[in-house]
Amino acid sequence: MKNTMKKLGALLLALVMVLSLGVTAFAEAETEPAGEEDLSALARIGEETDTCRMVKITNLTGTDIMGLNIRKSGEWEFSGELLAEGDNFEKEEVSLFCYEPETADEATATDAEAEEETEAEPVLYDIQIVWTDWTVGVLYNVELDDMDEAELQRSWNSLPYIVYKSLESGEEVNTEEAETAAYLADPANSQSSGGSSSGGSSGGGSSSSGGSYGGDSGCIDNGLLW
Repeated sequence: MKNTMKKLGALLLALVMVLSLGVTAFAEAETEPAGEEDLSALARIGEETDTCRMVKITNLTGTDIMGLNIRKSGEWEFSGELLAEGDNFEKEEVSLFCYEPETADEATATDAEAEEETEAEPVLYDIQIVWTDWTVGVLYNVELDDMDEAELQRSWNSLPYIVYKSLESGEEVNTEEAETAAYLADPANSQSSGGSSSGGSSGGGSSSSGGSYGGDSGCIDNGLLW
């Protein structure tokens, strides 16, 4: 009888130890930080190089995109086509937008003190979008360097805008209101044929429709569909 009790006691002790080890391992697994997200399977928009910066972008505009171009704000021509021929940026698709970071223009200071007080201006970009329904939109003054990921969306009047979390402030930025206000403020958009809008806006700038696709080629000029 004594031997039996000893064996039962040893068995219970072993069971308690096994359960204790299992709980500890589970707790450690719960507290371990998640590993870095694997982005290797995502399609690239633009050429991936050793010097490029990538922003994860989700197409939530409801329509496939067949053309994307970028330029530094203030420049005249857009870049060459970033999407390969026949390779659309489909709705709901998540891709990595690759671009070469630009440097801000150097500020002109009247003296050394003024130069020290001058804050570095963020580099802004314009992004031209061409949907498969042949409408064209432009996001102006986008601060790509201030985001790691963004949602590309389309408002009720077909204007593109973006939603992202600012790396600098940690706050969510939604440019829809600024884009719509800039578009409606442009007298050219009161014409039935549409037109383009210009002017800056905070957190992403203004949007436009029509214009040329792929720089100054002038092959598209049909405005937005209202």
